[in-house]
Amino acid sequence: MVRLWLNRYIQDGVEGLRTRKPPGRPEQKAPIIETQLEELLHQSPQDYGYQVTGWQINVLKDWFARQGFHVVIIR
Repeated sequence: MVRLWLNRYIQDGVEGLRTRKPPGRPEQKAPIIETQLEELLHQSPQDYGYQVTGWQINVLKDWFARQGFHVVIIR
């Protein structure tokens, strides 16, 4: 394991030590989620019973969960 990090440092310097995204196809949003999200953002969360004045990530996650979607937030 140390050799891996050493080789990364030798090859790319400090940048080589940064965590890299795993290879593979990037995750994509389902078109239905994009459509629903766009519609939601043009309305008030209060229209859906939320006691906030603007959409927040935790409120959006809750709304999608209530619609049966599994949402994972990556920061």
